[in-house]
Amino acid sequence: MVAPAWCEKYIGVPYDNRGRTIQGVDCWGLAMVVERAEHNVVIPDYNVYYTTRRDAEDVGEQLVAERDAGLWLEIDDGEQKCFDLVLLRSMGFPIHVGVVVDHEWMLHIEKGVDSCLEKYNGLIWRNRNMGFYRYVG
Repeated sequence: MVAPAWCEKYIGVPYDNRGRTIQGVDCWGLAMVVERAEHNVVIPDYNVYYTTRRDAEDVGEQLVAERDAGLWLEIDDGEQKCFDLVLLRSMGFPIHVGVVVDHEWMLHIEKGVDSCLEKYNGLIWRNRNMGFYRYVG
């Protein structure tokens, strides 16, 4: 895939647990930076709900509560657009997120790996996909 021009500056950003700037981010921080800078949308910061990755259940519960309160719109597969978020699970919890870039592609970051483009329906992620969401709150 050829990365869209807006996306290129986010490829290679280093991982920083709880990071919220272009100098270093975690997966949610990357989503926050991209949404704010490229889409003019300010999404909630869930740093208050976790201090380590082990707190994923708390973040998951908060996301579900906000979805149920109407702050997040769940998008049907096939209807996702650039800048929607794809929520991914690990160990049964929704603890990873990527920014939809194009059909099948997301921008994301993980501990030990700089931000990159990857297929959200590829071998690693397809069975972990919990859905697509758009912030409307």
